[in-house]
Amino acid sequence: VGGFAAPHYLSTVEAFDPNANQWWGVAPLRSPRRDLGLTAVEHRHMLVCAGGYDGNTYLGAVEAFDPRTNNWRQLAPLRYPRQLLGLCSQGDQVFAVGGFDGKDTVRVVEMYDVRIDRWQDMPPMSTNRLGLGVCCV
Repeated sequence: VGGFAAPHYLSTVEAFDPNANQWWGVAPLRSPRRDLGLTAVEHRHMLVCAGGYDGNTYLGAVEAFDPRTNNWRQLAPLRYPRQLLGLCSQGDQVFAVGGFDGKDTVRVVEMYDVRIDRWQDMPPMSTNRLGLGVCCV
């Protein structure tokens, strides 16, 4: 999903079919970017892509992909635009954690509620982090 292939920022998306053992292209992101956060909200049949960098701007843009319709739609933007953030989900909640805002590594944590299309601040991490792995347990 997205990425960078010098000198281009990518909006292309590929999906892997383990039964056919092959990759194929699906609908592209609405905006090209690299260093994005990505998570699945399985019971809602959606893949959520948040933040990233497009070569000029640290992004707050959030998009959701529905594999049933092969379509991306825009969601409420992050409150704190950034790249290299971690994203995870549990139930109807998506958590955006850490990242880099173009100036500083941040310890910001935001929670998105899928039901109402809104982000809210959560308690920050104790340490600023970028490029981190996160999961919800």
